[in-house]
Amino acid sequence: MEEDSGDGTQEAGASFIRVSDISVSGGNMGIVPRLAEAFEEEVPFKLGEPWRYSDKATSIAVPIIRVDKPPERSYVLLEEVADQVSFKDSGSIRKVVVEKGIDTPVLVRRGAILSGKTQPRMVSHTIVILPQAREVPVEVRCVSASTPISHRAKMRFVASAPVRVARMATASQPYVWEAVGSFASWTAGMATPTTYSARASVPSTPIEDNLVTLMMTLEEHPIAEVRKKIRKAIEVFPLVENQVGIVLLDEKGVAAVELFDHPDSWRAVAKDAGRKFVEMLVKEAEFFPFEPSMERIKHALIAFLKELAKGKEKLVSRAGEFETYNIKTSTAECEYVLHRGEPIYFVAYRIDEPARERRGRVVPLPLRWTETGVPAVLSFTTSTTWEPMRRVPTTAGLTWWRSSSTTDQPMRRLLEELTEPRTFREVMRELGWSSSTVSRRLNKLMNAGFVAKVERENGRPAYTLTAMGKWLYETQKRRTRPGQAW
Repeated sequence: MEEDSGDGTQEAGASFIRVSDISVSGGNMGIVPRLAEAFEEEVPFKLGEPWRYSDKATSIAVPIIRVDKPPERSYVLLEEVADQVSFKDSGSIRKVVVEKGIDTPVLVRRGAILSGKTQPRMVSHTIVILPQAREVPVEVRCVSASTPISHRAKMRFVASAPVRVARMATASQPYVWEAVGSFASWTAGMATPTTYSARASVPSTPIEDNLVTLMMTLEEHPIAEVRKKIRKAIEVFPLVENQVGIVLLDEKGVAAVELFDHPDSWRAVAKDAGRKFVEMLVKEAEFFPFEPSMERIKHALIAFLKELAKGKEKLVSRAGEFETYNIKTSTAECEYVLHRGEPIYFVAYRIDEPARERRGRVVPLPLRWTETGVPAVLSFTTSTTWEPMRRVPTTAGLTWWRSSSTTDQPMRRLLEELTEPRTFREVMRELGWSSSTVSRRLNKLMNAGFVAKVERENGRPAYTLTAMGKWLYETQKRRTRPGQAW
């Protein structure tokens, strides 16, 4: 570690931990073990005073404070220049493209939500956009299953995904939609929703599956008590002098860690971080008699990092002198960014539910608030056949697709035809079907959430694939052998 300067502070280091003496083996940079060691030694940062929303809150936020003089930043955050950096839709559900950068490297965090006149996306891996970058592909996940793609539409950063969605940023697309639905259930009910069978009647209230809408209206909840609770948690979320990050803990242990190399970076995202973690912060128990113990918190954090260090490391992004690495284990996932071999950003999430355990579980389908303020929620099991009922764009439609006769060639031809907006008559003409056939098949795909009715620039109604329909089309096509009609 750096030598003390004699005035109570330490000389500025190249990063928040030294890595110049770390031996590199098999691509493992050894960052996570060094991070655990840094917390043990409390140099170059220490844990601040634990904070809870209330004395009944089950989650604790612990600021991470830098104790030495930080180096100058080699980047800015997307949050700081959101109006200067733009993206555009590539036409593929899993990719957007950087349209315009700036004259400074821009750090884009995993979980950043990009929105425009197209389906909103969430950035899958933390990346750095180099100065004046153009046409750089960015891996993303869709966060609105019912919204169609608009090729080349401009997109900008609007918010960070809530923790339950952000931790799914690298998961398969259906699991991301499931996480968005789960978050919508939380915003509607602030509790575990009641579930019903797949045969239950569907309330007339439409589902809100757009994460941008959910995040933008988070502080405008129709129930006054809930609205006050959310606003308070976001407003008083800890921001202290020389803070560079946060540790979030709940009754299961460490849930999330986020850390920068400089206090200016944390200051730029602190308010957004409050929204990102608010669902954890406001969770309360009827009776919670335990006081936070700094010793136990520190022990839990170090144990979490040491367990994470056992995972396999993978380089997921490189841009000039910046590199992003990802580590996954069965219980956690992290990413960190290096600049010239020195870490500048670290984020980690606990994985509460391994993917293999999700199969056959109940998937909650949230709906907008009812007049009484009680959420109307419908659930399907992923192991049963789904019968279309109204327009419910959820992963249940994928079960219906796999288990019904819709996998025949005509339905696939219709999906392919609707990769671009088509009027009813255009579909009839291109596929040579009667109006009744087109109507019947369009309704089936719309009920399953794969197709949406849109409006062309000239005002004429048309039909095109939703995000889920686009994902299904691309997935099916990738799995088709060369020369085989998909």
